Amino acid sequence: MENEYLILDNLYKIYNPATAGEVTALDHMSLSLKRGEFVTIVGSNAAGKSSLFNAIAGSLELTSGKIILDGARIDHLDEHVRAAYVSRVRQNPNESTVPSMTLAENLAMAKARVVGAGLGKGVRKEWRPEFEALLKPLGIGLEKRLETEMSLFSGGQKQSVALLMATMIKPKLLLLDEHTAALDPRVSEQILRMTDNEVRKHNITTLMITHNIHHAIKYGDRLIMLERGRVVFEASGEGKKKLTIAGVVEKLEAKVADFEEEMIAR
Repeated sequence: MENEYLILDNLYKIYNPATAGEVTALDHMSLSLKRGEFVTIVGSNAAGKSSLFNAIAGSLELTSGKIILDGARIDHLDEHVRAAYVSRVRQNPNESTVPSMTLAENLAMAKARVVGAGLGKGVRKEWRPEFEALLKPLGIGLEKRLETEMSLFSGGQKQSVALLMATMIKPKLLLLDEHTAALDPRVSEQILRMTDNEVRKHNITTLMITHNIHHAIKYGDRLIMLERGRVVFEASGEGKKKLTIAGVVEKLEAKVADFEEEMIAR
């Protein structure tokens, strides 16, 4: 495992232990990624996808297990400490941006979070050309709207900004939490192309949760399937390219049925 960049070692999370409401969210899950690898994640609503991301980001305390990133164990660190090098883009762009702040202020907040500078009285003057250069390649004119309040932008525009905020200073790990699920299909494809471009350009190690099987197959280097807190299937390389939507759905339904039978047997 010496070549692995992210190591999730035997992650276990149980809610309400020793009660009638006991639920196992992560069931001794292990997974590893190489530096720069882009992995897509699919699974049912009870698969443990959100619990996995919350555990990595630090908003969920594990019952047991280790999380190692770039050679250092991080599972004992507070969420705000991990935020300096673990970036997360959520489904709702209002959770990844601050609607009451301007576009420039949002970008400055993302930059300051990593470089350790406060916003002070406003956005640093020397940062503005950098922000304009960052936004211009999007081709939607955001570089001319730095003083516009985020609440006035569309969902796609907000999510574009959220993605730039998450990657403008290369994170060690990028978590994409169904970040296109709330967008219409056309805008969703645009954001995913932008995502793929940013990830590849900066060689960012990335995990992406999606309910869209087509997106899970089309994007990323490897696809993994979770069910009841376990990795139950994965494919990469030629094997991933040969996957079909129908085939993945069939496999997912079969895994769900297997776990239901397992629960009945208990």
